[in-house]
Amino acid sequence: MYKIIVACLFVVLASSINAQSCDSTVGYTTSYELSAYNIILSSQEKQGSSFFEVGNTTIDFQGHRFQSNYLIVSNEIGKFEASIWGFGATNELFIYSNGQCSVHSLDVPIPSGFPMEHLIGTTLIGQFPVNIYATALNTTETTAQTVLYDVKTCSVVSTTTRNTDKTNPGFAISNMFNFVNTFTESAFVLPSACTSSMKPALLHKQKIVLPHFLIQQI
Repeated sequence: MYKIIVACLFVVLASSINAQSCDSTVGYTTSYELSAYNIILSSQEKQGSSFFEVGNTTIDFQGHRFQSNYLIVSNEIGKFEASIWGFGATNELFIYSNGQCSVHSLDVPIPSGFPMEHLIGTTLIGQFPVNIYATALNTTETTAQTVLYDVKTCSVVSTTTRNTDKTNPGFAISNMFNFVNTFTESAFVLPSACTSSMKPALLHKQKIVLPHFLIQQI
């Protein structure tokens, strides 16, 4: 279950834009809100998911690290709150929730920068101009995404994700707040529960749900 959601988290990280004037970005930090209706997170899922998510995240492109604190609310799972850390150097994913920490294999790559996407136009959000980018479609992907990007400040403003299957419509909209073009080093310090000896038998006792936002981005 967590692998599916991690893969979705990295879609948003990966869909951030690399404009020519923004190619020196070493990472970013942002708060976000995400609302979704019937979104198909992966080809392994037969049903769409509807939920609300709020949180903050930071990613270090050069060090291949990310961290996120998040809250997900849905009819399916109720309320789930947690923090996660991903370290590409060791391929480890730490999940901390309700005072317990578990460690898993990180099976998705953390990007080394904002990949170039397809510029499809410009628009105004409120009264300031943004570029509109679209992710490249792949026949194995269940979703496609458009990104509103402020080239002047090198920041992602908003993303819209939709199911590629038009017979089964689903959407997710995320908005970014206080976007900063650098990672937050202090966020990568693990809590003591994650650095002490952990018994593998405890890792599967609680249901784990990873942040959909972060997976859409990495």
